[in-house]
Amino acid sequence: MLDQAFRESVQACEVFLSRYKQVQGKFIRNLVYTPSSLRHFSTTELSIDEFLHAARNYRFDLANEQPVQALLYQHSPTESTLVILMSHLVGDAITMNGFLNSLAARFHAMSRQELTDPGCFWADPRHTYTYIDWTAWSTTQEHLSAEALVFWKTYLDHPPLQTGLNQSRRPRSYTGGFESWTLPRDLSKSLLHACTDLFVSPHQLMLTAVALATQALRPSQDIVMMAPYSLRTEPLTEDLAGCLLDRVPIRVKWDRRQSLLELLRAVQQSSQAAIAHAVPYSSLCKGLHLSPTLTEPFAEIMVTFHPPATNKAGCSFGQPFSLRPSGAKFPILFEFFQQSPDEPITVVFEHDNAILSGQDGEALLSAFQLVLQIIGDNQTAHEMVETVCREVRTPEKRLNGLLEDQMSESCSEGSNNEFHEEIVRKAFATCLGVTVEDVGSHTSFFDELGGSSADAVRLVWLLKERGVIGVDVRQVLLAKTPAALGRMVWSIE
Repeated sequence: MLDQAFRESVQACEVFLSRYKQVQGKFIRNLVYTPSSLRHFSTTELSIDEFLHAARNYRFDLANEQPVQALLYQHSPTESTLVILMSHLVGDAITMNGFLNSLAARFHAMSRQELTDPGCFWADPRHTYTYIDWTAWSTTQEHLSAEALVFWKTYLDHPPLQTGLNQSRRPRSYTGGFESWTLPRDLSKSLLHACTDLFVSPHQLMLTAVALATQALRPSQDIVMMAPYSLRTEPLTEDLAGCLLDRVPIRVKWDRRQSLLELLRAVQQSSQAAIAHAVPYSSLCKGLHLSPTLTEPFAEIMVTFHPPATNKAGCSFGQPFSLRPSGAKFPILFEFFQQSPDEPITVVFEHDNAILSGQDGEALLSAFQLVLQIIGDNQTAHEMVETVCREVRTPEKRLNGLLEDQMSESCSEGSNNEFHEEIVRKAFATCLGVTVEDVGSHTSFFDELGGSSADAVRLVWLLKERGVIGVDVRQVLLAKTPAALGRMVWSIE
């Protein structure tokens, strides 16, 4: 019954039947109408710890398998552990909760041998709305409206790019550290009551707290962070499955003399203004000529707060537990959960190991915890920062130049093979629709030619078509120029 319920839940929503693959350097989507079954594991095959480890490190092959998988571990004839895995390409919290509710409702109905209208399990307005998933919106809104462009140019004018935490310009590794804890109940109540009294949202309060905590590592009165933003903007699409959660920049600036209330009001106004003008982040980067990069992200920190309404599954069929996937999706992530209005706040802190060392991560966590303790002490912003910097032991600053060392190592690996630079220049020109004369040896694919990360995917395909082996998208993002890419190549067929 569980397998049937799972397959029906997958089949009920088009996005879960999707396969994604590259064709000539571009991503396309096709449908496979027969859903896959859940996978069974037993104690004779592997231990529960090995099973959970494998689940945490599962890698989707989206060209050949559906973006939601079910793994069932049979402890005994009467006890099992079910893990539902969903690819970030199609899944956010709303999509996952909707799928779990659909699965649970179907399973309960089958257990009671009830015949229920399948339409009640999943609200899917795809016949009315064309918005399906990432592939639907990633190519839309190529250009910002004049109004949006004026706002974002003003809002992000002279961004504080040199005040980030990644001063050594280390490239993202997408592997990282993870910490999770629950705030004391009294502290949670105090923070939430403060939000009510000051007419700010919990997310705005946490944005403020995180901004103040970062001062322990990198003092700055101007910081750009990210907040999650759902592109479900059409009516009745609030619960639509498959809408990848996008991000919106929120700029936090403060004055040393500001009181906490004044600081919170400034964060509130900045947050509301940014969200009111939110556009797909890829369109924003293109409109403002922000180049994709693994070493100098426009904003390093994502802050998100999940209120009770977005966490509660409507129909449970077991004791739930959270299995955090391995890896680091963002350079730094502060994620907050509240399971119910009476429950304390749970904090998840995740960071990319290339951006923060273990010591830096501990210092940032200590600073954040201290900010939460003193945020109700009626201090000015400057006084809170002084307290944080005085009380939190920060690690010694590391030497710069790690990126250059890594690049030189990569270059030396390919130095035994001659690279025909003209081929790369022609590939640049073909990919971006410019002349070869526009592409010099040290012309940046992104900064000078305006390439995007999607263009980088196509460039890799073009290079392979021309016999260039050993270049991937990550290397394009790091090297950027024909000369640098040439030193990374393995061979030309």
